[in-house]
Amino acid sequence: MNNTKKMPYSIVFLSSGDIAAPVFEELIKNVDFSVKALICQPNKAQGREKVMKKSLIQLIAERNEIKIFQPENISSDNDLLKIIKEIKPDFLITFAYGQILNKEWLEVSSIAAINIHASILPKYRGASPIQAAILNGDRETGISIMKMEEKMDAGPVYFIHKIKINENIFAYMLHDELANLARDIIPDDLKKIAETPHSFKAQNDNEATYCKKIKREDGFLDFQSNASTIMSMFRAYNPWPGIYTTFRGKRLKLLDIEIESDIIPPGYVVCDEDKLKIGTMDGCISVKQLQIESKQSLHHNVFIIGQQDFCNRYLPS
Repeated sequence: MNNTKKMPYSIVFLSSGDIAAPVFEELIKNVDFSVKALICQPNKAQGREKVMKKSLIQLIAERNEIKIFQPENISSDNDLLKIIKEIKPDFLITFAYGQILNKEWLEVSSIAAINIHASILPKYRGASPIQAAILNGDRETGISIMKMEEKMDAGPVYFIHKIKINENIFAYMLHDELANLARDIIPDDLKKIAETPHSFKAQNDNEATYCKKIKREDGFLDFQSNASTIMSMFRAYNPWPGIYTTFRGKRLKLLDIEIESDIIPPGYVVCDEDKLKIGTMDGCISVKQLQIESKQSLHHNVFIIGQQDFCNRYLPS
């Protein structure tokens, strides 16, 4: 039977990531779908003042009077499972949710349990596919739509949509490009899945690669690396966690850098001709903006005036 007669398709959406906000809002507006509930992670205290902050997708749900659920551990929340079963969703959709669903949850939807992932699967399963693509110098990435399984990002794939990666792009820019791509392609993909729910292709596990959850410490610079590697980190870890070294025992963020051709010993700081340069394995980087821990960001000229012993020294690697 052709399932297009069932429109609007009912959806329970699971996400806490900003990357999912555009497609979530599009599905709410689209007359071919009916979003019944949002499941997201519990709110967490953020910043020094530990303020409880709602996610963007949660604010969108509130604005559109969508029911919101925030289980600590979804697979052990039997009460919530019962509520969702009563909704009888056609689609269960996850996108940057952060928890793996068990078998009972995967069987809730009448058409399919779908996961949206920001990579070309099976490449970069895991938590940081956007950053991994930039760090590894990939020329393309994309959005994969897969049937969910109990293993992370391992289910058979329905569709893959690819885009080129600009060599100068930052992670936050690529994040937004992929978010908008998902918004544009997911509604039609869901209709195609409804018509042929078994038209998926298994991933080749032998080709799978994985990317970890990023920690603040990942931004620590090793000046024994090539300048291009440091630049890739700068682009991949922008805006968080950023790249940094240490000076006088404090974290020193490098907020704006570019590659220079001068040959300088790795980690050595040179201040000349209105520039601040740090040596790498194959050249150097020029630092334009810095921020020492608990202080405001400064142009390199101003920073040097206040920290004159920063020049002509080696930084840790």
